[in-house]
Amino acid sequence: RLLDLPYTGDEDKFTAEQLRQVCFKNNRLYRHKVVRVNYTTYDVRRAQDSLNPRTHADFMVLGHDEGPDAYPYWFGRIVGVFHTDVLHTGPESTSAEPQRMDFLWVRWFLRDTTHKSGSKAKRLCRITFDDDEDYAFGFLDPQEIIRAVHLIPAFAHGRSTDALGPSLVRHPRENDEDWNFYYVGRWVDRDMFMRFRGGGVGHRYARTFEHLLGETDELVVEDEDDTPIPEANAAGPGSDSEGQIDSESDGLESEEEEEEEDGDEGYDSNEGDQGLGAEDGEGQDDPHEDGQYAEM
Repeated sequence: RLLDLPYTGDEDKFTAEQLRQVCFKNNRLYRHKVVRVNYTTYDVRRAQDSLNPRTHADFMVLGHDEGPDAYPYWFGRIVGVFHTDVLHTGPESTSAEPQRMDFLWVRWFLRDTTHKSGSKAKRLCRITFDDDEDYAFGFLDPQEIIRAVHLIPAFAHGRSTDALGPSLVRHPRENDEDWNFYYVGRWVDRDMFMRFRGGGVGHRYARTFEHLLGETDELVVEDEDDTPIPEANAAGPGSDSEGQIDSESDGLESEEEEEEEDGDEGYDSNEGDQGLGAEDGEGQDDPHEDGQYAEM
């Protein structure tokens, strides 16, 4: 994002010199509980999904695969929601001031290509966790998320640790196991149906996939409208910012307190604290929740 490079799904390679030009202010990351995603529905209305790593963590983004087996969407699960203040130096820098960067730590799914799905097959798309060491996890700009997605465990196929052994990325209630497969709920609402069917008036089409989902007509991949998106740190509750990270965060020490020590005005980590509710998956505090920030 600092270099304004388009997202293609691949991890861009940077030289050691370019990496040295990126510094995290105070060497700290700040953790949040919720990211809210605004999107345009098929009938040109504004809607919002609330994603919480503990309860509602699954999402969809536009796919960037090529070839005959390419699928229009990728699916992932949020492990953590973070922001940091980045100082970019060097000849490619566009600002001398620290810039806030919101990002998600995600675990990716893969589509099960051995499973027939679509309207003709009368079967839901089936996915499984990616077990590739290089691509199983990644970092994602929240603005790339289209909306939340409903995944249904394939109970008949059971659970295992084949994709990943014991790991802190799972919730303690999962007992270090994953469901072997999930089904993507494409009929959970009208907007989701139109995203897989194509032709939604409120969806802007980015790429074309022919007969990919078993439809009789040509299918197109939907993207959101091209309305300029404000910076996440400038967006308040109820704004139209897509991929907006909720400013409520776990508290050991707030960034505001740190900035006051430095004599600067900082980010209010308690802003919007009253906005979290049951729709965000925020009931009682999770005893396993980590601290607000992590030392680098």
